Parts: sequence; C-alpha cells; structure tokens
Amino acid sequence: MAPGYFESEMERDLTEEQKQRILRHTPLERLASVADVANAVYFLVSEQASVITGQILVVDGGIAC
Repeated sequence: MAPGYFESEMERDLTEEQKQRILRHTPLERLASVADVANAVYFLVSEQASVITGQILVVDGGIAC
C-alpha cells in the first residue's frame, strides 16, 4: 500500500501554496480521503484480492503517473 497525499494531520501542515501545487499535479485534482485509503486496504484484505501478491497499490489520485 502506497498512499499519496490524503486529508490528514500530515496534510494540515502544508501551506496553501504547497497544497495547490500538489493539486495541480494530481490528475484527479483532489487529495484522497481517509475513506479512499481505507477502501483500498479493505479491497486488499478481501476475498476479491485473494490472488494478488507482491504488488504495491498506489492510492494517490494519479500524481505518481
């Protein structure tokens, strides 16, 4: 699991300029929510992902692409 920037205590320390720079470089133009990250974790531990191994799931709105 590799979450990018998401709404959290970590993000609250960024200046408004830093947040806007991140959003401009994020294709979805928003930060992930805690629920977005939790849903990805839930998927990975679910039966639906039972044959997924050795992968890193990036949850970052596309900024790493």
